[in-house]
Amino acid sequence: MNMRTIFFIIFLTLCLALSFGQEVKYNTPQAGNPIIPGYFADPTIQKFGDTYYLYATTDGNGGGLGPSQVWTSKDFVNWSIQPMNWPNTHYIWAPDVMKGKDGKYYMYYCQPCQIYCGVSDTPVGPWKNILGEEEAVLVPDRYVKMSITLDGQTFVDDDGSVYLYWGTWGIYPNHGCGVGKLNLDMKSFSDTTLIPNTQITDFFEAPYVFKRNGIYYLTYSSGSCHDNTYRVQYATSKTGPMGPFTFADNNPILATNADETIHGPGHHSILKEGDDYYIVYHRHNIPQSTRGMHRQVAADRLVFDDEGRILKVEASHKGIGYLQKNTNPYPNLLLGKKVRASSYYNEDFVPEYAIDDNNATLWRPRTCGEEWIEVDLGKKTSITRVWTQFEHATSFYQYLIETSLDGKEWTVFSDRRANTQAGSPMMDAGKAKARYLRLTITGNEQNGLSGAIWNLKAFNGGKNPVSFADMTFGSESTEAAPQRKGLIFEINADDYPMKESISHLQNRKDKTKGFNAIGQKVAVRPKDNKSAFIFNGMQEFRSDFSLGKAFTGNSPYTLMAWIYMENISTNECIADLTNVGGELEKVVLGYGTDTQAGVVSHHGSFEDMGLPGLQATKRWTLLSVTFDGFMERIYLDGKLMKEKNVMLRLPLSDFVTIGKKYGEGQAFKNSMHSLALYDLPLTADEVADIYKKGIPDSPLLAESQDMNDLKSLQSFLSVRAVSSSIVRLGMKMDTNEFGLSFSFENLTTGKQSGWINDFEYFDTSLQPGKKYSYRVRVKDTFGNIKEFDQVEVSTDENQFQVIYDDFSKQYDFVKAADKKGIWDGLSGYQLDEVSALTDQGQLMIKSAGRNFQLPGRDNGPFLYKEVDGDFLAEVEIVDFSGMKEKKGVSFNEGGLMVALREATTRGGQELIHLGTFPYYNVGNILTLLSHGRIQYKNDKGWDLERFLQVERSGNRFYFRTSTDGAHWTNMPGSPIVYSVSPDQKIKLGLYQVTYTPEEGYVAFDNFKLWIAR
Repeated sequence: MNMRTIFFIIFLTLCLALSFGQEVKYNTPQAGNPIIPGYFADPTIQKFGDTYYLYATTDGNGGGLGPSQVWTSKDFVNWSIQPMNWPNTHYIWAPDVMKGKDGKYYMYYCQPCQIYCGVSDTPVGPWKNILGEEEAVLVPDRYVKMSITLDGQTFVDDDGSVYLYWGTWGIYPNHGCGVGKLNLDMKSFSDTTLIPNTQITDFFEAPYVFKRNGIYYLTYSSGSCHDNTYRVQYATSKTGPMGPFTFADNNPILATNADETIHGPGHHSILKEGDDYYIVYHRHNIPQSTRGMHRQVAADRLVFDDEGRILKVEASHKGIGYLQKNTNPYPNLLLGKKVRASSYYNEDFVPEYAIDDNNATLWRPRTCGEEWIEVDLGKKTSITRVWTQFEHATSFYQYLIETSLDGKEWTVFSDRRANTQAGSPMMDAGKAKARYLRLTITGNEQNGLSGAIWNLKAFNGGKNPVSFADMTFGSESTEAAPQRKGLIFEINADDYPMKESISHLQNRKDKTKGFNAIGQKVAVRPKDNKSAFIFNGMQEFRSDFSLGKAFTGNSPYTLMAWIYMENISTNECIADLTNVGGELEKVVLGYGTDTQAGVVSHHGSFEDMGLPGLQATKRWTLLSVTFDGFMERIYLDGKLMKEKNVMLRLPLSDFVTIGKKYGEGQAFKNSMHSLALYDLPLTADEVADIYKKGIPDSPLLAESQDMNDLKSLQSFLSVRAVSSSIVRLGMKMDTNEFGLSFSFENLTTGKQSGWINDFEYFDTSLQPGKKYSYRVRVKDTFGNIKEFDQVEVSTDENQFQVIYDDFSKQYDFVKAADKKGIWDGLSGYQLDEVSALTDQGQLMIKSAGRNFQLPGRDNGPFLYKEVDGDFLAEVEIVDFSGMKEKKGVSFNEGGLMVALREATTRGGQELIHLGTFPYYNVGNILTLLSHGRIQYKNDKGWDLERFLQVERSGNRFYFRTSTDGAHWTNMPGSPIVYSVSPDQKIKLGLYQVTYTPEEGYVAFDNFKLWIAR
């Protein structure tokens, strides 16, 4: 018995289980939850007249990006979607519509972090901004102090007064839910207040207020909407809609169930139908998507006890069913019938799920190309209507519906192969007598969307509801996604001689196109008998062509590179497909130790991937990443290492970058034989075959036998102490163009670097006032070795001006108008609102609501000393907000900073700072603020390194961290090269900044500064 037969038996069993009232599971045919097919969140349910209206965030697109839409139903089971004209902003979150005293309808929706209001004569628009201007803001962020503005929701009291509630991230101390009483104009407030989180425990977002039997119920969501902690809680008041409220003793009332098939329920609204109450909420799809942003809307009954307490919701898969007479009382002819398909993705998405009348289950074909599904009705049957509910209700699909009596000869029922209209359900009418019905998906609106179907239904008799074919959803396209072409580009080191460096890399697929060097050229040299591009961190190549529309949206792809990793760092970018940097707008292929994003980054955090334990293999490795529109997979040497479900929203990009991440560095510092990009996902077998084929020996091996890169090496050795415990050794080179290897050995202590690619080496943990001898060797890729004469260096402190502050003297740097101790001043925005003082041998700096940005208007406090020339500075972070508890109480950062230029009317400030930022697993963070903001992190989270160091050597600024103040590690991104005149004074010192309104602090100790004499 095969899997298809087994599943069909299970399917029939589930149908019988529903008929006889047994437990309804998530995949039971005709289960009533979710109530609509598709990905929608933050629902507001309303009933105007005899029609139910469901307003919700359009989900499943990577960020709640619209378009604006509304679902309508006469019976609460048969729903149809239609577009609305407004809003058309980037984000369209949590819309709420209510009817005012004047008979007009008011829509409140939000973007992060502000609320807008639209007005219309009907519940479905057309809408216009109540303030006139298209994007005029009704409620700006923190309109109520200590309440972050989001998730606006209205409540109408018995006297007709209208209140608007809002809030998100209300978990911070002294934060909570904002509320305002609206005036009759519906666009201004007569009163506002904060409902603190001491009354509404764990308030995070999504407040919803209703009144029953004289009790005001403030319901809200707690936890994270991304995971299983999301839940609904409530508090009550008998005083009034603005509180005070009392937290209920039986919270939460709605939460993730035991088997997690009801997962992360929350952000709800409540429907009153007669004396009955229903909670309409979203929950995560099954199987759950990465990030939890493919949410679905469900409804269950809300029940109260005699004291007015809300009982725990019996969250179900069954749902609540019809609330009014069935508007489509015709049996679904396809329900429970035998079905087969061209393919299916896996056992979570079998073809039977398309004909089960269940909005939780989905048939997903294996590819984004042409696919079909065929249903056997068992006998000749009359068919007059076909409904198709595709995966994404606001995108159009192109398809063909056919019928047949024998499964061989087919007749067209409806030809929608040129369709550009979205909707759900897609309704097709005709007349047929057939045993078989087949639907073939031929195209769709967006790259990377397969022809997945929630439900396929057929009826005999009845009429379809009103169609909205004359309306479009937002910026809906009129063209289908482009067809896939296969290989888009390939560069290969075998195509180039070794005699000269290369400034243009030709595309093997189309030799009229290629990649041009932005700055340094790349050399080709042998690596284990294979031709290799030698990337040393200084190259950046940009394509002279665009990838075009085929690489927008959720585009499938394969990126494949043969690389030779002699060294490994946190992030090394091999290729970056886009020249923008928004969330989910990147495809960056790399090879680094960053376990979160070291291999593939989309600027998505949740969606990024790295590989634990990744190492420099010192051999040729095939790195491949494939994406089929649903799952992204990482392969090493033909073996699947990791996979994740992701959703991308790639913009149209001007060019592809090789060797660096566009605008952010993360330079590739190893060797590459070839790089290829396909606009389709290669299969596991195809990836394995390419690995098995391997790399041919270089055609230029004979040419390379007499080559010696050391003969023309124009460099000399530089060795000097940069502090009383650190010696820097290095070659006077700007770049390591030919992939030379270096060996540094301390003959006094026996410490060795081994062969490394870096032409600079730092010997740390040395004793002050001692002499050390060193031996340095260099090796080229052809095996030639050159040894330099032994050198000696002293760590005598007399060669430095040494400045030290242990903060034992008490100073208040805010109140002091003159210099204090070693410091020249304290700068920052509104210093009277911050604190910087020494106490008990520590320097404590505090602030709230500050930021370091280009204009310099909101700078955090910066205690500085003016210095020139070369120097090295160290400091210890002894404490910061939340450090002991390892729990964030504010977005707080502090550390060492170099201020290179003050902000002026002609340009912004230019800063480099290294600090502690444990949130989001960042750890230590290095920021370059200059014509933009470039940041690097070491991914240590709360286990960050508390000893910080900055060194200036000419125009190179090195930033390092340490766990003990003795053994130092360069931060990712270090050194930063920045042109500064040797005699120009720059500001060096200690900074602190709290990005959120809550006060944060950083405590410092043991500041040391060595300035070269």
